[in-house]
Amino acid sequence: MGQNYLGFGDYTITGQVLDLGGGQPSAVAAHLVFKNLQANTVWIRHFVSSNTQRGSSNVTAKFLDVSDQITNLVPQHPTQFGSNIGLNYYYYNSQPTVRHFPGLPKNKQYQITHHICFMLDLIAGRI
Repeated sequence: MGQNYLGFGDYTITGQVLDLGGGQPSAVAAHLVFKNLQANTVWIRHFVSSNTQRGSSNVTAKFLDVSDQITNLVPQHPTQFGSNIGLNYYYYNSQPTVRHFPGLPKNKQYQITHHICFMLDLIAGRI
């Protein structure tokens, strides 16, 4: 942030109410903010499960697919995505000895945690 800035606007990814319930998802997704280094702007990268078939009951496989996508891409770009506990949750769940689905509310929590940590790092000039 430069000296001429008084503040900034940040849009939440939770909506007005964080709904912890819902039906069976067609897909599982994670939306992670990252810094576009060329334009010096912040964007959102959408990681979506390969299986988007409505009515498919294997939500665990869908989450692990997304977690694997994040684990395979994000660590290669630390100057864009940063390094924080929100990302570490995905890395942990993707470990071959773990392969854990924590539930969809936790997936949302991981995204929010990454977002907050990322924005704090951005403001502090670490990203």
